[in-house]
Amino acid sequence: FRSHAETRYARIQAARYAALLNLNAVTLVLFTPVEDETVLEKLSDLQEFDGVKVTTEAIGWV
Repeated sequence: FRSHAETRYARIQAARYAALLNLNAVTLVLFTPVEDETVLEKLSDLQEFDGVKVTTEAIGWV
């Protein structure tokens, strides 16, 4: 993703796909080319869209 807005759309898309599979939760993993824990924590979160919990986990790599 190149912007924060794109990650929001990806979360919504993941929630919609999970709903199609009759799942109430899904995890979206972001591989990010940084090792800074502060940045990774800001990118990781838990949100709910249309009753589906979307956990976003940012994983750093260099």
